[in-house]
Amino acid sequence: MERGYRDIREWVDRLIARDSDAWRDFLVQIGPMVKGICKRSDLDADETEDIAQALVLKLLERNCRILRGLEITTAERFFGWIKVIISHLVIDRVRLGKARRNYEEKWARERYRDVLSGSMDDATEARVFLEIAEKSIGLSDRILLHLDLAGLQDKEIACILGVELNALQKRQSRMRDRLRKIARGEMEAEKT
Repeated sequence: MERGYRDIREWVDRLIARDSDAWRDFLVQIGPMVKGICKRSDLDADETEDIAQALVLKLLERNCRILRGLEITTAERFFGWIKVIISHLVIDRVRLGKARRNYEEKWARERYRDVLSGSMDDATEARVFLEIAEKSIGLSDRILLHLDLAGLQDKEIACILGVELNALQKRQSRMRDRLRKIARGEMEAEKT
């Protein structure tokens, strides 16, 4: 521990009191731990930062309730407990990512069947299609695609984007044409 804390309990008490120096020390101590756990789970830098922020928010929620009830007397046990919380946050993030990808792949198979070539099994083709779309289309089209893949109706998407329904449908048609050309070209290249 840094800054001459007498023991772990004093440090935790200062965290509860929202002492900025204590929190800074805490973040310095847990930074490598968060990075290591996230790296082993193949999370990128942004997701790693999100996990660190989620940890701090979890510790701060309900006026630091989780820290107030803590009965840990050694730094090793305290950081072991923190490691468990980080691991649970990472597991939740990985599960959420897989669920989102599975959902998007399902909707890609159903809603973009006319774009897909039928040259691969449905799940593989949908996954390849989504990877191609992410790399190949602009931000506004990616937003439109993800809203569509979320299963929203055209009226709901038009309302969210603040555009008229017929303008949205024209954008969707242009996006589908672009995706069809890109997907068929890249999928053909991938087959050979």
